[in-house]
Parts: sequence; C-alpha cells; structure tokens
Amino acid sequence: MKRKVNKVGTGTLTISLPKKWVDEHNVKQGDEIEVVEEGNGILLSLNSKNRKRLKKVKLEEYSFSLTRTTIASAYKAGYGEIILTFKEKTPIQDINNIVNSFTGLEIISQNDKEITIRSFLFVDQSQIDNLIVKMFQVVKVLFANILNEWNKISYDYVYSTVKGNIIKTRDHCLRMIHSTKYKEDLSYDYYDFVTTLEKFSGELLYFSDYIINEKEKKSSIIKEISIVFEEIYFAYLKKDFKVTNAVYNKLKILEKQFLGANLDKLIAKENAGIITHYYHMVWILRQLASRLVSLSC
Repeated sequence: MKRKVNKVGTGTLTISLPKKWVDEHNVKQGDEIEVVEEGNGILLSLNSKNRKRLKKVKLEEYSFSLTRTTIASAYKAGYGEIILTFKEKTPIQDINNIVNSFTGLEIISQNDKEITIRSFLFVDQSQIDNLIVKMFQVVKVLFANILNEWNKISYDYVYSTVKGNIIKTRDHCLRMIHSTKYKEDLSYDYYDFVTTLEKFSGELLYFSDYIINEKEKKSSIIKEISIVFEEIYFAYLKKDFKVTNAVYNKLKILEKQFLGANLDKLIAKENAGIITHYYHMVWILRQLASRLVSLSC
C-alpha cells in the first residue's frame, strides 16, 4: 500500500497509519510504536503493552493436545490475550503446564470453565537470529550426546530437551517472525526454516528411541549426518550463498544412495532401521538447506 508524506510544522514529515491495521491492533492516540530502520525501509511494530489482540476459542471438550495446539496457534500468530472456554470442568494443572511451555505467557484469570491467558513477551525482531542460533546449538549438543552415549542414551534427557527446550524456543521464534514480518519477503522462508530445524530435532528423538529399544550397534553413517548438520549450522552463520549451495549439493549426493544399486550397497552394510532414520535425516536436512539457499540469495 502507498501513503502520502505530509509536512507538519517547519520540518517534520508524517504518514498516516492504515485504518484496518489500527483497528485490528487497537492503536490509540498517545500509544508508542517501535520504528526500526532496515536498509532503505522502516519497520513499525507495537510495544508489547499496546499489543492487545484478543483470541477467543470455545472448546467442546478438554484434550491436552488440542488445548496446547490451540494456544500454540494463537501464540505464534502474535495474539496478546487468549480466552479459552470449555463446556466442562478442566484440569487446571494441565493448563498451567501447557502455558508454562511458552515463553512470556501467564494465566491472569481462571475458573472451572474459562481461562484467560496473556502474553508479556516484548516483540523484538533483534532476538530472532539469537533464537535460531540457540536452536542450532541445542540440537548440536543433543546430537553429540546421542553419538557419544549410543549404548546408554537417556531417553528422558532427549525427550525433555526436544519438548521442553527446542519446541519452546521454536514457538518463541515463530511468534517474533510472524509479529514483526521479519525480513519482509523472506518472512515465510525464516518461518519454514525454524519449523524444519525443529522437525530435525524430532527425528533425533525418534531415532534415540529406536536405538534404545532395538539395541542397535553404532553406525558411521549417522556420524556422517552430524557432520553435515554442523556444515548447515556454519552456512547459516556465514549466510553465504556459495557455502550454503555446497552443503545443499552434498545432500543431493547423499540422497542418491537411496536409488538402485547404491541402495543395495547401503543395505548390505547397514541395518534397515538405521537406513530408514538415516533417510529421514537426509531428507529433512535437504529441506533445511534448500530453505537456507533462499535466505542466502
């Protein structure tokens, strides 16, 4: 949309805010708006105290997974307040546990059938890169733990790391990306990149469960994947197209192992379960590298 620049007084230039945006975010005269310079453009975002977008959801019955999904959806969409109503009495402790799994969310009022949740998280796009780096670092440590502790992996450790740390950071990061429209045209690419990074951590969770239950011997091809993951992390930090494209092409070569005679050779030296997880890891990392190519262009 276009806005005409107006002159006020002797040297101040102003533009008007779109009415639809003003109404949606309940912006009033005197409110503070954050102005961030980005190249030849500027980004406007509301201070968290002014971000009062409200989401009301009526749930016919209580379900832990459905309730968490509902809260997560509103949280990542940037709503400042979420009101959940239920037909029947709900387990308050369960709701507390769900709310505590999100950065900056607090229950401000509750009874047996209605719960009001508010975000006290400051919207700041400068946090986004640090949150993504944090996810990489946690996944890196998690992967190293699986490789080093192969025969004595603690499933509880892997589970708590993925569910209690990586997913919490993912949701926080996605909220920031969505709320600030981070990097404008690249906003979707960043959103998908973060989501795919979390999916890789989920695959590590499934893989650790498989190793524990099947008591599989340590595999060199999984070590190979950890090295590729390190290369993707390095490529993200560098944000260099040539570096990123090299990793992407390497993953394309790894994918060819699952075709024809190459697959026969792989099956001859590796357990079918290991190969299945290996394929899933390669596939997810290729999606991650593909999105990173877009971010590096």
